[in-house]
Amino acid sequence: MADDRISNLPKHVLCHILSFLPTEDAFATRILSKKWLPLWLSIPSLDFDQHRSTNLLPSSSSFIQFVYAAILGRPIHQPIKTLRLKGDCSNFHAKILLKAIADRKVENLQIDISNRENYLVFCKLPSTIFTIKTLVVLNLQYAMFNAFPSSVHLPSLKSLHLENVRFLDSEYLVNLLNGCPILENLKIEIMAFEFNNDPLFMRKFKTLSNLVRADVIYVIMAFSCSCENFL
Repeated sequence: MADDRISNLPKHVLCHILSFLPTEDAFATRILSKKWLPLWLSIPSLDFDQHRSTNLLPSSSSFIQFVYAAILGRPIHQPIKTLRLKGDCSNFHAKILLKAIADRKVENLQIDISNRENYLVFCKLPSTIFTIKTLVVLNLQYAMFNAFPSSVHLPSLKSLHLENVRFLDSEYLVNLLNGCPILENLKIEIMAFEFNNDPLFMRKFKTLSNLVRADVIYVIMAFSCSCENFL
């Protein structure tokens, strides 16, 4: 039978096949047999979309629990090539998940943590995301940063896309881009800063000698928000 032939394929081939499925569908294959049971925890690409998973994971808490199971249940030596996370995520969960993702040497990271009910709500992400040395592609949407590492080091990053991202200080953007020595593609769609302490901060940018394309659509030099967003 065709099913038997598929099950007899090597583990790495089965994992490659499963990586093309939404992660919740890959998770469902665990019931097929004992061989299939652990495979979903070894697939190289993870794709979480709360909007797509509403029937299976109707609440934000059930969605986050599933994400926890898929990432924290994965052996730490098992790398993640690509991870896409789209859905509601609290500041607390984001910090834990990003630490786990970094430990698993992610290469392509896409995070859209916009609130489905209020798109003016931004999630505070830990600035340690800008020190993941294995990152090649980074796509962030609806994220806020109220702190920044003293030294940004993204030696492998080639593509950076920031959409609706807010920084506490314009200096953060300078530090970020100066920490991407081989950046080739840059796209910024609506970026805002709470403070711009240096009106000449643009002069602090280093030359991005590998840059092939840069699309900057809208940058706001200051924005207003409630103080608790930065506590």
